[in-house]
Amino acid sequence: MVLEVVLDTALDDVEYRLLRNYNFARKLRNLQRLELRFCRTIADRVLLDVADNCRLLNSLLLYDGGSREGLRRFIERCTKSLHTLDFRLPLDLDNTHLITTAETFRNLTTLRLHSCCLITGDGLRSIGQVTGGSLRL
Repeated sequence: MVLEVVLDTALDDVEYRLLRNYNFARKLRNLQRLELRFCRTIADRVLLDVADNCRLLNSLLLYDGGSREGLRRFIERCTKSLHTLDFRLPLDLDNTHLITTAETFRNLTTLRLHSCCLITGDGLRSIGQVTGGSLRL
């Protein structure tokens, strides 16, 4: 059984704090797949809660969310079991995030990048060098 959570609404900070009061992240220890869609105002907090509490996470879709610092902290703190990362319209994702992702998630097999305006050809070449070409882009 795969435990999956999709946050697909514009939750605001107050609503997310209410979820946190019920130990939302701790109750998701077996979470394997997470989709965050249009949750820009809470994406960083959700990502850090997931990074700290969800050791079985193997797939993340992030659509329009996550700040530069929030993404960096998630990548550094998240479980190493991630196999699939799908970034769609992350306005702050850049080449340094790609390299850190490749170095951190050695089990990563799929990286999807949609409308990542700060990613360049140099960044893609760098991630290819770090992974030895084993990553499906």
